[in-house]
Amino acid sequence: AYCRSRQLLWRTDSSNLKTDYRRNRIRLSIMPQLKDLMQADVSRQICRSAEILAGEADFIRSQAESLWSCLVQEEGDALLLDIDHFHDLHLALKRQVIRLILEKKRGLTGISFDHVEVLIKVIDCWQVGTNYVLPGGLLVKKDYRQVSFGYGGQDTATPGLTSVIPVR
Repeated sequence: AYCRSRQLLWRTDSSNLKTDYRRNRIRLSIMPQLKDLMQADVSRQICRSAEILAGEADFIRSQAESLWSCLVQEEGDALLLDIDHFHDLHLALKRQVIRLILEKKRGLTGISFDHVEVLIKVIDCWQVGTNYVLPGGLLVKKDYRQVSFGYGGQDTATPGLTSVIPVR
């Protein structure tokens, strides 16, 4: 309709008509079913929800950025997160602070929601001496008052929990 209204030529890519790809299955099968079930303009509702969530995500990010200097210190190549201040944060802010640290240290490629959730548990619940390696070799080490995010020092070839050192 857009192209017709502007007298533009277009091409139809035959792959857009196949349900082999997830985006096409959603567009060709799931969205029409949702529209029938809900008797509503589902696309509009999804777009509106996405707009609301984007605005709230922007707000949470700005709040996390404003807390940065109270929470995070740079020491050499590492970022150090203050555990006491982190504990006091709302879960949404905790997630965003972790994401900001990861963006600064290694980028978010290969980082999932689950990685962020594990890091929150490392910081909030796991014992001092816990080490966790993220994809890309970023080493997260929990100390008494801080958690460091940096590279090197230990074998960081395999992502995941590398060690827990009990403190007596």
